[in-house]
Amino acid sequence: MVLVCGEPCEKQTCPTCAPDNTRSQVVDFIMQSSLSDVDLGGNDLDSRLITLECGHVFTVETLDGICELASYYLKHNDQWSQLAQVPEGLQKHPLCPLCRTPVKSKRYGRILKRVDLDMSELNVANKCRSTLRQVSEQVSAFNADDKAVRKMERELRDLPWDAFTMSDVDTASVGHDTTLRDEQLPVTSARFGPQIKDLHHLPEAIASAWGNAVRRVLRAYDQACAVASTTSAHVRVWEAAVATLHHSYMAEPHQFEGTSPLFTVEDTALKKARKACGIPSTPKADQRFRVEACWTTIHIRFLLVQAAQGISDHLRRKGLDALVRTRWADFIAYILTSIQRDAALTLEIAEKSRSYRQVAKTTVLIMEAEFLSFSHRIGRQRNGVLLKEFKPEAKVAYRTARDQKTSQANRYRLFMAQNNANEEWLVRNFIQPAQAVIDKWADLIEQLRKGIVYTEVTDQEKRDVLKAFMSGFLGFNTRGHFYQCPNGHVYVITECGGAMVESTCPECGCAIGGRSHQLNNTNRRAMDFENLARGQGLADSPFEWGRGA
Repeated sequence: MVLVCGEPCEKQTCPTCAPDNTRSQVVDFIMQSSLSDVDLGGNDLDSRLITLECGHVFTVETLDGICELASYYLKHNDQWSQLAQVPEGLQKHPLCPLCRTPVKSKRYGRILKRVDLDMSELNVANKCRSTLRQVSEQVSAFNADDKAVRKMERELRDLPWDAFTMSDVDTASVGHDTTLRDEQLPVTSARFGPQIKDLHHLPEAIASAWGNAVRRVLRAYDQACAVASTTSAHVRVWEAAVATLHHSYMAEPHQFEGTSPLFTVEDTALKKARKACGIPSTPKADQRFRVEACWTTIHIRFLLVQAAQGISDHLRRKGLDALVRTRWADFIAYILTSIQRDAALTLEIAEKSRSYRQVAKTTVLIMEAEFLSFSHRIGRQRNGVLLKEFKPEAKVAYRTARDQKTSQANRYRLFMAQNNANEEWLVRNFIQPAQAVIDKWADLIEQLRKGIVYTEVTDQEKRDVLKAFMSGFLGFNTRGHFYQCPNGHVYVITECGGAMVESTCPECGCAIGGRSHQLNNTNRRAMDFENLARGQGLADSPFEWGRGA
């Protein structure tokens, strides 16, 4: 009997000495021949025998088929002659057809190592998926307009005035350490925590209060960063294999003499190493979670911007030094810059992975970040005449956003299969969000034309408005007083809350109010205020027209 070279001899089964039940076992699934039928004098490789760890015996030809050897090696003149590019997707462990025990044989080492790598990859993927789900839950619990802002305002409210003064060092210009050129992806959370005292030269009282307010959400940010930096088993093995082969090829550079003058010897050796390891380009399986983790950090930074803008209003109301407020506005601009930078790098990763859904969703984040950054710039400008100077730039940005929406949608349709599921995904996850950003640009351009820019009212500001109506002469104690005109401008009906007079909206001129406790059918309740009123303990309206508030 001729054995297969490399297999442990002591574990192989002798067809002559084997018991009858073993000799009757089918070892060749193609010819349906048993162990007793094996030609002991034959030298054909396909008819040689391998005994698996489970004790069952099969011919090489049968095990080659079970393990799909042809997917990993190429034949020439009926001989296995070279490596094939490994198959894509998750590979399952080949099993013994009789007892379903995993096949273990040195002949199939490349296949079994690939399976082990896939299992490691799957474990990493499950861990990343679980971590991102936990982070998403933590982020959802973080109410930027509510808890963080109110917590920080409470800390700042009772501090003495000198706690906000700027020292001579603080009044110096902000140094180069706020640049993002050499930062990792995503930007480290240290850039957005209490360290802003040194990075942006802010008073310690403000930096400390900010750090306490956002501590929990920054912990979630760090978890997402850990996922973004995770390197899969496939990538580590691929890098090690390519490096080893490249090193061996470079030890004999004469073999590349006469190759194309367009490539250096090192480039040619690297290309050959990639081809020899069976995977010509970097495995991209881990890029999905890296992109999703980067998205998560960007969403967290959007929340930080929202919270920081709420604090900015508090600093203005407190009447702090203009330099303090300027530095705080610079900090907000810095967060927005980090978002734009990381979103652009994330888009590059998605592009290289050819993940067109990730490309589409990342493009929306870029569009949103560009709008918020521009809005922040003009929000710092209080002069109506100067505001109009931003209008040409806003028009260019509006057209760019429109072009981005059209080009990315067309590109998605070009590369993705044309079916209802893909089209619905595109509308829900790209076209609608992108159009919402475009609409914001259109509204902003109109406001710039008038020389007036309206900033979005925060929940805390709405809560302050509500408290003003709950106290004093009006003393609201029930819901059902807040309404909106067709364009969303909020107005209040006092006393019973029912509409008795028609008027026009002072903002847009649309009809508001109504007659005989019947609201104009183009108007609707301002449910954001009504929901806040419910949270403040205001009772249900006793009147029919107040129901549903």
